[in-house]
Amino acid sequence: MEDLRQSLAQTNKTLKANKALDSCKINGLLFLSVDANEHFHSRSRCCPCCCQRQLQETDAAGRKQTVTEYYHRYVFAQLNGPKLNVLLDLEPIRPGEGEAEAALRLLGRIRRVYGARFFDAVSVDSWYVQGPFLKAVEKLGWAWVVVLKQERMAVFQEARALSAGQAPTLKFADAARERQVKLWEINDLDFSERYEGKVRVVHSEEGWMEKKVVGGKKLSQPQTSHWWWMVSEGLRGYPCQVVYEGGHRRWGIENKAFNELTQFYHLEHCYHHEPVAMLAQMLILILGFVLFSAYALLHSQPVRLGQVTLKELAHDLDLALEHDAHWELWFASG
Repeated sequence: MEDLRQSLAQTNKTLKANKALDSCKINGLLFLSVDANEHFHSRSRCCPCCCQRQLQETDAAGRKQTVTEYYHRYVFAQLNGPKLNVLLDLEPIRPGEGEAEAALRLLGRIRRVYGARFFDAVSVDSWYVQGPFLKAVEKLGWAWVVVLKQERMAVFQEARALSAGQAPTLKFADAARERQVKLWEINDLDFSERYEGKVRVVHSEEGWMEKKVVGGKKLSQPQTSHWWWMVSEGLRGYPCQVVYEGGHRRWGIENKAFNELTQFYHLEHCYHHEPVAMLAQMLILILGFVLFSAYALLHSQPVRLGQVTLKELAHDLDLALEHDAHWELWFASG
């Protein structure tokens, strides 16, 4: 298992040394996205490392019954960018524990394997709004940005009260997301007794026009969304737009990792239901994902010129493996 992790780490270190990850930087910072994804579930097969949940279902006679479902989940860590996205590592969630515990094991190993300076900050969703987790991330040497959704939290209520009626700190047009953005910044807030130190909250109000077809007619309707992020003191001095971009960049792990791995790499297929085999399969899968993404987006000229899609390139490579092909033609294509 360590050989696979070292191969993955060496690939990513080579990419960074060759400046391939520079496009992922936001104002000179690399944000690591951390999130969990379910790999496999079954109601008939289980192993000692399966998590369990109780589900209610209705049988053919209309009677409700409780069934036990077994599943495996992993926490992934990815560097996201507009061009290249690379997965650094993953960690299985053990039975009875939450995402945060598995995420800390993952981050601790990443620090040992990659070093503390491979990236600068960790971006996570609202599941990780926990004082002990955020303090542990800081002890590992990284700043953090976390989505703030729990309106019952005192820090959320205080930030909303202090920003109400105030002029935005910044207004700008986000061309990439086609939105008009207003940002409010509230500094020096207390988070909780379990987290010692001040935090900053950034509030984003985003407006855009959504096109819909109603009654056979095309209509444009204005839409608005609000986002709140809590930020560590490690990012003090960086403008609130960096927090906005780093917070939204976290969605790359959903769009550029979980979705692509599920659609094109059979992420949810369990080849052998045994914990070590499953982890090895996942590491091989993400190593292939990183290698193919790096080759296609950085080296393949047909892809860069828009002559072939990533799916077409993968199909051509599969055919080349099945037949006697002149591989030098592939490597000369860049």
